[in-house]
Amino acid sequence: MSKINKFIFISGLSGSGKSSALKVFEELRFFCMDNFPLQLIKKFIDIVEEGTFAVKDIAVVCDIREIDFQKYFFESVEWLKSKNINVIILYLHASKEKLITRYQETRRQHPLSIIKQLSLTQAIEEEKAIMECVAKISDFIIDTTDLNVNNLKNLILAKFGDTQALKPIVQLESFGFKYGLPAESDYVFDARFLPNPYFIESLKNTTGLDEVTYNFVLNQPNAKEFIDKIKDFLQFVLPLFKEMSKSYITISIGCTGGKHRSVAIVKHLEGFVKSMDYIVNTIHRDIGR
Repeated sequence: MSKINKFIFISGLSGSGKSSALKVFEELRFFCMDNFPLQLIKKFIDIVEEGTFAVKDIAVVCDIREIDFQKYFFESVEWLKSKNINVIILYLHASKEKLITRYQETRRQHPLSIIKQLSLTQAIEEEKAIMECVAKISDFIIDTTDLNVNNLKNLILAKFGDTQALKPIVQLESFGFKYGLPAESDYVFDARFLPNPYFIESLKNTTGLDEVTYNFVLNQPNAKEFIDKIKDFLQFVLPLFKEMSKSYITISIGCTGGKHRSVAIVKHLEGFVKSMDYIVNTIHRDIGR
C-alpha cells in the first residue's frame, strides 16, 4: 500500500498558467515541484515510501522544457500506476492568440524558441503538436484563454479541494453571438431582443461596465422581467446542482457583440449570485473586441 494519496502531473502549453496552478496546490498542502526531472521520480518515490520524507500528496509541473519529455512522461505515469498510486493528469492550454499576448506582455522566451531557435508562433504550434498526446490522456483539461489567476484558482479548488468545505462556483460569462457560443456553457441566455446601445452614438464606445450603459440596459422595457426570470431560474437550479455535488456551473449571457447588453446583465447578476452564498467567476469574453 503506497503512502502517497495523489500524484498530480500539471502539464500543458507554455504560458497557459501551469506555475499559477502549482501555487494553488501549495495552498492545498501538496508537496509541489516545478520542472522536476522526470528521470528522478522513481528515486524520489522510493525515498517517500521508505518513510524518510513525509509526503502524501504531490503535484509536479512537467513539460517540454525537459529533454525527451514524452518518453519520460509516459514512463513515469505507467510506473506510478504500477505502484498503485493515484495518478491525475491536469492539462492547461490557451488559444494561440492569448499565448502570444502573454509572452509579449512578460517578454519571456518560449522554451522551444530557445531550444530550436523558432519564432514564437512556430514554437507555440510545434509545442501544441507535441503535447497533443498528453492532452488525450489527461483527466482534467482547463482552457485558460479567458481566465485570470483567481478564476483558475477557483476552478482548481473546486476540482481538487475539500468539496465539503468549498462553496460551489458559478461562472457568469458575457459573450457575443457573432463570435460563437462559449464552449463550456451549461446554460445560455439570449439578450439580443433588448435595444442595442451600439447604435446610440454616445454609448457606442462604452461597455456594460460603464454606469451610463449599465443603467440604459437595465432600464429598458422587459429588461427587468428578463433578469428576474434568470434569477428565478438560478434560485431553482443552483441548489439542485449543489445537491448533485457539482462544484462548477457556467451561465452565459449573450448579445450581438458581447460588449453592452450581456456585460451589463452579467454585472448585475454577479451581486445576486454572491448573495446566494456562491463563489462567482466573472468573465467578459468579448468585451475587448
